[in-house]
Amino acid sequence: MVIYLDHDEVIRFINATGEQWYNLTRQELIGAKIEDVLGEAAAEVIRPLLKSALDGTTVKKRSRVTYPDGVQRHVEISYVPDINADGSVNGVVALVIDVSTQQKAETELLEVQRRFSDAIEAIPDGFAYYDSDDRLQIFNSQYYKMYPQSADLIRVGNTFEEIIRGGVARGQ
Repeated sequence: MVIYLDHDEVIRFINATGEQWYNLTRQELIGAKIEDVLGEAAAEVIRPLLKSALDGTTVKKRSRVTYPDGVQRHVEISYVPDINADGSVNGVVALVIDVSTQQKAETELLEVQRRFSDAIEAIPDGFAYYDSDDRLQIFNSQYYKMYPQSADLIRVGNTFEEIIRGGVARGQ
């Protein structure tokens, strides 16, 4: 969705996506104040962001918003000031991107990572995984406990050789 707001927080442009999300026609949206479209509570939340943009600073924010069309969306909002050649600001372009699919994928990935970590940790023996460059990528606490003299060397990114040589040098 693309919206252009002037200094008085009046909508001067909105694209078709805005019409759909707000369940209003472009004619109903253009000329409306932001609080008339969003409601006063939501307008108060975004006012500090708009103020920063109207002061000349680009602002980005991620948020979860329920729109009047009834759909709850995870959105990434960018407020970009429309700056004149003399440095004054005419208004703000708001670009709102629906990142719901990306947010869902990120949430699912975090859950998979948590489950994987829990599974590795549940192994009663030491477990370590080294990548094709022989660098430690994953290990569980049992692996760490098995080699107390070289525990400080057991770090993601260290090579197998570095860890083994360090342990041998310490008499392990």
